[in-house]
Amino acid sequence: MERGHIGYLDSFRAFAIIGVVLTHAVWLSHDIPVWLDNVSHFGSKGVQLFFMVSGLTLALNYDANSLKVGNFFVKRFFRIAPMYYFSALFYVAVGYSILPSALPTNLSIESWLSTFTFTNGWSPKTINSFVPGGWSIAAEMMFYLCFPVFVRLRDKRWLSVSFVSISFFVSVAIYKLIIQKIPGDAEDISSFAYFFWITQLPAFLLGIAIAAWLPFLTRYRAVSSYLFFFVAALTVAAAFSRGVFSSYIAADILFSGLILSAATADFSFMRGRILTYIGTISFSIYLTHFFVIHLLMDQASILEKLVGGTTLVIGGYLITMAAATAISSLTYPMIEKNGKNIGNYLLRYGRKRIQGQAA
Repeated sequence: MERGHIGYLDSFRAFAIIGVVLTHAVWLSHDIPVWLDNVSHFGSKGVQLFFMVSGLTLALNYDANSLKVGNFFVKRFFRIAPMYYFSALFYVAVGYSILPSALPTNLSIESWLSTFTFTNGWSPKTINSFVPGGWSIAAEMMFYLCFPVFVRLRDKRWLSVSFVSISFFVSVAIYKLIIQKIPGDAEDISSFAYFFWITQLPAFLLGIAIAAWLPFLTRYRAVSSYLFFFVAALTVAAAFSRGVFSSYIAADILFSGLILSAATADFSFMRGRILTYIGTISFSIYLTHFFVIHLLMDQASILEKLVGGTTLVIGGYLITMAAATAISSLTYPMIEKNGKNIGNYLLRYGRKRIQGQAA
């Protein structure tokens, strides 16, 4: 049984998508100052924040006793698949018609099948070849597949910490193993090693560990606000650097500190209307903002000569966020919400059939 929606987490989804879009806005120009390059690089860690929020949200809504595995998978499938499948078909149609740069790089049968079965994350040839950013959706679906096992950690504080610690070591080991053992272009294999779901697993497990520790840490609410702003300052400093503190492991630790302190402090600004709305439609923004980026990239060389690289990237970023938010204001109710409604309808219909047969 799901226990409801946790509002402040939508603000963290908003922060995540704000960072991710900035990362891709840098595609418009490489002629940018070091500080902007560093901040955009750190923005890519927004995907880890998405994973962490996902793990936390699921762990707060389910426990090992109440989780009905079949219902869970149906809900997760219809939460992700409709918008993801629409995006796959959209980028093929747009690529063939008006925007060749948006056309998927691999339209083989293997790529089609792996995309629509969410197994594209298992091969360097397919992980990002169809839907832009598809690697993260493939990873998320693997996390869902494992969640019925991991949910048992939500009531075991120290065991959850142990699993997170082990997952960091396994993540690094898998990353190095992939680079050493899988043949191919060095840059492509390095990207695949980073995008692979086991490499990203610590962020998801950290979300579950946060859920395990929240009831215990609420007694320290008085210091939570100070901790939040301290960790926020460290996060900003990490964003402007390019050293060890901007690594994905350091980012995971910083993000977990932010979420823990924000959850216990209960800041009103974390429930602000704009932030929570952006967070609510963030999945649509993630999948649609690539389209806007490709539109701008077609004119990037001309625009760069007129306004310079820094202005182009910042301006392009603001345009992309605004346009993708506007598009997602349509796709979220039309595709995402209706997809979830279909999933819920199928579950209700299934329950009625079972009750009818039992009677």
